[in-house]
Amino acid sequence: MNSTPFSQELQARIAKYDLLSHPFYKAWSAGELSRDDLREYACQYYHHVAAFPTYLAQLAMRLEDGELRQAVLANMADEKGLRAGETPHAELWLDFAEGMGASRDLRRRAGSARCTRLMKRPAVTLPFIPRQTSTTHKSGGSSWKSVWSRTRARRRRRWMRLKRRLGHCGVRWTG
Repeated sequence: MNSTPFSQELQARIAKYDLLSHPFYKAWSAGELSRDDLREYACQYYHHVAAFPTYLAQLAMRLEDGELRQAVLANMADEKGLRAGETPHAELWLDFAEGMGASRDLRRRAGSARCTRLMKRPAVTLPFIPRQTSTTHKSGGSSWKSVWSRTRARRRRRWMRLKRRLGHCGVRWTG
């Protein structure tokens, strides 16, 4: 591990988002969750596990050829179990769900599947704003600041719509 100040700062910032620090995972590690809790979790989380290779494929398509893209594609191959003798992670997750008492047919859980479909949509990207020497945008003469402001407002509206849709799936927002 690189011990440069940048690397240390990056690790410190990432640490506060560590999944294993979440109260649910702490309770799981401490053995405080019931079989029903784990079964429900397995049923809900399966859709993310099954969709994860798609997320990686979309990311890989956006990367230039190089070491990073190859690492993402290798991760995707691992998730799909493409190497000889490996099992796709989604199948392993179904084994876990079944061990907790759930049916292997989790694909039919409409609420969770709907949420996953929403999350699979391509990420919202900013429109292309050409670099210019003047402060006016070539479409309509408005300043780049007003174009940026409208873009941020549009992204905020999309985000709020997504939150409402996911709310119907039972996703709770704390922020």
